[in-house]
Amino acid sequence: MKRRTLRLSLIVGLAAPSALFSANAVQADNPSWAEQQARNLELTRQNRQRPAVVAPEVAQFEKWKQEWMQQHPNEPAPTTGKLEHVHEAEINANLNARYAQMWQARQADLKQNYQRAKQNQERALTAQHVTWTPQQWQNWDREYDQQMRQTANDYLENVRQSGEFARDQAQEQQRHKDQGY
Repeated sequence: MKRRTLRLSLIVGLAAPSALFSANAVQADNPSWAEQQARNLELTRQNRQRPAVVAPEVAQFEKWKQEWMQQHPNEPAPTTGKLEHVHEAEINANLNARYAQMWQARQADLKQNYQRAKQNQERALTAQHVTWTPQQWQNWDREYDQQMRQTANDYLENVRQSGEFARDQAQEQQRHKDQGY
C-alpha cells in the first residue's frame, strides 16, 4: 500500500508542474488575462505612489508628543495614557463635536426620508386623483411617526435577540470545550 501511495504521489508530483506550465501558457495567450495582469501592475504602481494614510488619533498623538518634546526638552516623552490625561478636555471636545456631526447627519437623513415618503404618498394620491385635507395629512404624519418608532423598536429588539443568541452560542461552545467535545 505504501509503495502504491508513493508511486501515485510521484506521478501527481511530476504531472503538476506540467499542468501549471500549460495553464500559464493558456493564460498568457488569453488577452483578458494579460489585460488583468496589466491592470494589477498599474494598481500596484499607483498604490506605491499614494501617501500612507495615518489615523487621526495617531496623528493627534504624534502632535502631542512633538509639543511635549518642544516644551520639555531633554525629558522623556510620557506614555500615551499620560498624554491623553493631559489632553482630556481636548479629547472630550473632539468626541462631542463628532457626535454632534453624526447627530446632525442622522437628523438630515431622517428628514430626507420623511420628505421622500411624503412625496411618494402625494404621487400615489395624484395618480388616483385624490386630494387630502390637512387633517388627513396630520393622520398620515402620525402614522408615519408611529411606523418609524416601531421600526426603531424592532431594530433594538433584533439587536437584543442577536446578542442573546451570540451569548448562548458562546456558552454552548464553552460547555463543549469544558466537556472535551
